[in-house]
Amino acid sequence: MRKILRLAAKSVAGLLLLVIVLAVGLRLAAHFRETEEAAALAPANGQFIDSTFGKLHVSFWGDPGGQPVIMTHGMAAWGGLWRETAEALAGKGYRVIALDQAPFGFSDNENSDYSRSSEALRLVEVLDGLKIDKALLVGHSYGGGVALEAALRFPGRFRGMVLVCPVTGLFGRGDGAPSVSAALPLPLRSQFMREMLVSATASNPLLTRFLLGRFAYLKQNIRDDHIEVLKRPLMRIGTTRSTALWLKQFIEGDPQALSMDRKAVAQYSVPAELVWGDMDTVTPIEQGDDLAGLMQVSHFTRLAGVGHMPQIEDPARFNEALAAALGRLSVSPFASWEVRPVASAF
Repeated sequence: MRKILRLAAKSVAGLLLLVIVLAVGLRLAAHFRETEEAAALAPANGQFIDSTFGKLHVSFWGDPGGQPVIMTHGMAAWGGLWRETAEALAGKGYRVIALDQAPFGFSDNENSDYSRSSEALRLVEVLDGLKIDKALLVGHSYGGGVALEAALRFPGRFRGMVLVCPVTGLFGRGDGAPSVSAALPLPLRSQFMREMLVSATASNPLLTRFLLGRFAYLKQNIRDDHIEVLKRPLMRIGTTRSTALWLKQFIEGDPQALSMDRKAVAQYSVPAELVWGDMDTVTPIEQGDDLAGLMQVSHFTRLAGVGHMPQIEDPARFNEALAAALGRLSVSPFASWEVRPVASAF
């Protein structure tokens, strides 16, 4: 029996050592891969905007004179992932501005305040830098929470808002109190351990396709160009370090965030619509039903057979739904907007 126990102990120790060596190797690989400056990797249709958070990167599509639509993205993505949707909207006369939310994409990642309230301020500073008084706002996934925060804090800057499968952190409590985010697990309280985790997952280009597939229902519609877009910023200096800092703040939540307070969201005033995939397992559509009632949204578009990434899974149908939502918001003057019953489509 003792011989068996010793053999088992040696096997466990050997396996643990192998895991440690692999984790350290992946972190070193990230270090040697992340050597490029943001400006060298940024796309041709991009621009850097000066802000109090450093230089913020945005991608543009459409006529500069068109009605501005500013868009936010999900976790570990950047504005370039909106390209197909942005081109469709540009074809309808909109000026699309896709913000890279720090630390993702090419926005400055040296300012390490990635709280939701600061991300919302970054968004408004982009509007200031571009001298845009009022814009339509589209927020997806993690960026949906940022968009909602911006609209709550600066309602006069937005003509209307469309949230697409947003991650808000509002759910799990019904007493009207602010939501409580999860406590940071003990192993992840170390920046080094978080960097090890990030280098093995989010900043590891070998896993980009697999991780994107975890968010999608129609995985077969993920194309090579989607993967290449997501890989593009992974060579940027500081990607793993800044993502590990972001992860800590994301898990712990932002106690200053109005968008995580059900009472504050219930007082929401900007015209809003929701677009949601009914097969979304990241933010299940039941959260959309709750949010629609809480915010008194004017229209709720449900996309049948689509998951958390509708702009990738079914771009034609999603683009049609988003264009319709923006069209309704464009002809609904802010000053005369009134709360209307929740509607469904699709």
